[in-house]
Amino acid sequence: MVVTIDSGLAYTENGAIGYKTSGKELLDINFAITSMRNMDENQIKEKYRKAFNEENMLAVKWLFYARDCRDGVGERRLFRIYLDYLSKTNPEIVRAVLSLIPEYGRWNDLFGLLDGDLNDDVFNVIKNQLKEDKKNMKENKSISLCAKWMPSINTSSNLQKNWLEK
Repeated sequence: MVVTIDSGLAYTENGAIGYKTSGKELLDINFAITSMRNMDENQIKEKYRKAFNEENMLAVKWLFYARDCRDGVGERRLFRIYLDYLSKTNPEIVRAVLSLIPEYGRWNDLFGLLDGDLNDDVFNVIKNQLKEDKKNMKENKSISLCAKWMPSINTSSNLQKNWLEK
C-alpha cells in the first residue's frame, strides 16, 4: 500500500520514500506487477488500458514479458485479464499474436478467448498444431504440449465442458 506524502512523493509498502509515479503508465505497471496479484480485475484492466493507450506496441510486448514463463515474470492471471481486455477492444492485435500465446505461456491460456470474436481463430491455431504434432509423431519427431493442455471429456469444470461442446 502506498501512502501519499505530498503531490509527488509517497511511502512504499516497506516504508521507503519514492515517487508516486514515473510519469509513464507502462513503467508504473511494470514496477507494480507483483502487487497487482491481489488487485480487482477492473483496476488491473484500467491500468493496462492507460499503458496501452500511451504506447500500444510496447504494451503488447510487455504483456508477453509479463506472461513469459521462462524469461519473464510468469504472471498467468494478469496476462489472461489483459488478453481478455485486448480481445474485446482490439481483437485484430490479439489475432496477430495468437500463435505466440502458447510459446510464452500455456496452451490453455487460449481458452479465455473462446467466448469472443476470436473463437474460430483459436480453434484454428489449436487444430493446426495438433495436425503438425500428429505428423511429427509419425516421423518420430518431438511434438508440442498442445494436447496436454486440452480439456478432458471427464473434466469437472463446467466452463471447460462448455468449450468441449463447441
